[in-house]
Amino acid sequence: MNSSPFLSLISNVRDSRFTFLKVLYFGFIFISSILYSYKKIYWILELPPFIYATVVSILYIFCILYFKRLNSFLCFNDIIILFFFFYVILSAILIHHEKTVTDRIYFILGYFIFFCIIRHLVNYIDRNDIVVSLFIVAMIQSFLGIFQYLDLLPFSYNKITGIRGTLFYSNVFGCLMTIGLCINLYLFFKTKNKFFKGILLVSLFLMGVSLMLSLSRTAYLAFFIGAAILLYFHNYHRFKAIRSKYIIISSLLFFILLSSLWAINLQSVIGRLLIWRISLNMFLEKPFFGIGYGNFFIQYGNYQADYFVSNQNNQNFINVAGMNYHPFNELIRIGVENGILGIFFVIVILCLTARTLIKSLSKYKDAYLWGTILIVILVFGTVSYPFTDLTITTIFVTCICVINSFEKACFRINFKPIYKYTILVCLFIILGLALRKMYGIQEWAKSKRLIDNNFNEGLDKYERVFPILSNNASFLFNYGAELAAVGDYQKSINVLLEAAKYGTSTELYTTLGNSYLQIKNYTLAEKSYIKAAFMEPKKIIPLYNLFHFYRITDQPNKAKLLSLKLCTKVIKIPSIVTSRIKREACSFYKTETN
Repeated sequence: MNSSPFLSLISNVRDSRFTFLKVLYFGFIFISSILYSYKKIYWILELPPFIYATVVSILYIFCILYFKRLNSFLCFNDIIILFFFFYVILSAILIHHEKTVTDRIYFILGYFIFFCIIRHLVNYIDRNDIVVSLFIVAMIQSFLGIFQYLDLLPFSYNKITGIRGTLFYSNVFGCLMTIGLCINLYLFFKTKNKFFKGILLVSLFLMGVSLMLSLSRTAYLAFFIGAAILLYFHNYHRFKAIRSKYIIISSLLFFILLSSLWAINLQSVIGRLLIWRISLNMFLEKPFFGIGYGNFFIQYGNYQADYFVSNQNNQNFINVAGMNYHPFNELIRIGVENGILGIFFVIVILCLTARTLIKSLSKYKDAYLWGTILIVILVFGTVSYPFTDLTITTIFVTCICVINSFEKACFRINFKPIYKYTILVCLFIILGLALRKMYGIQEWAKSKRLIDNNFNEGLDKYERVFPILSNNASFLFNYGAELAAVGDYQKSINVLLEAAKYGTSTELYTTLGNSYLQIKNYTLAEKSYIKAAFMEPKKIIPLYNLFHFYRITDQPNKAKLLSLKLCTKVIKIPSIVTSRIKREACSFYKTETN
């Protein structure tokens, strides 16, 4: 590789094939980073997995048709990864045999196809081009994040949790900034040109500011680790004599930083301990094969509700128990969803990747950069959820593919026409299904706008969209809520019960409870209100709904117990509504006591 990545990028510009591939890769990474820009538009949030699957399918089809000779040599780790993908996809389908598989399957399908594309093309693309592409995307996001902080962008952010650029979460934005800063340091160490060094110093400052504004403590720790690794390898010969001292000092500083950041927000730490405890219960229920890919997102709320029904007096956990869709540890998520076998696959893949990386350090000068990026993402994965984001997962897959390209091939795929046609047929099927889903979401948006003006026409359109989005929790909940609004409670119940198979929320079970109440099925109404109240026990309104249900159904003893809970409940952010609820509950308790 050229010693200067920037000069390498410029020198390859005249090669049309190289230019096309680098623009393609940069465009793909950038697009994946902006798919979640509009958080407030509910139906747009359903599009990214289908857009991602569509784009990678088109790219793979193009590669098969355009490139006459694709890289068909695989190392042992590639084969293990392919088996892992097949296992995850197949187990998800088999576990969902009684219902349609969740739409989240399109994420893993997209990553699988992207892995195949990069492994085929890794020998066509200069690795420097990938590095510079990732740097540019991180730099663009850094600008967007700073503009967002200055209120110069329409993309809102939570000032308590930090800026997010056009990514969905601020901690994922912090992860991208950490990757960008590591690449920035690497380029700064490698580049001799003073002009480029000046640009890199400016970008280092901007990305550093963005990192701080993300307010992600995990990002701070990950950057410390990444910077320490890069500094060590850049000064390898100088540090070789004092390697042990360098590792000891770095480790000591790391633990000091870790303990300091830990102490900043103990509530967050307690919240993670709660999530891990409940996740363990989920894992132990189906330890061997798991509950299926994407099902942690669906099932965690149910397990949390069951936990707090049995542990109503654990106030420390109740105060931090919000509605959660992530385990804050990627290995735990894999264990819960894919069981012991999934964990085994992941450990083997990481061990083989580490072995390849260590063997390649002396031969490939950029090997330690790819290892650093991999470690940064894995550090995030211990206490956060980087693999829920398209951009970070795409970067992770890229790193694995690049490192695997360092390994000696042990298997060759013979791309006979029959194999190519089979792959193309599968890709066209995935493409067609993804496009159908996007069409359904667009029609859903039209249905929502139409129902505001004409209920009957709007509901008819919902009915026509239903076969397409029958496994989309957001659509089903919205449809069920609209049916309840027009008084069709039995049909609303049927649709909401379907929605509960693909996603859970306090709002869903509250609406379900209201519908059961209207048809006077008090037993199931109570169960729904209880689940809503204990699914997110730190909230006061779901608990108040249960209290109100007991009052109107003449159950004074149960109402009295809940009124005491409401009266003594700690409210993090008081409001007029919460104050009114507490006054009503306290008044009821005093009346019943007297």
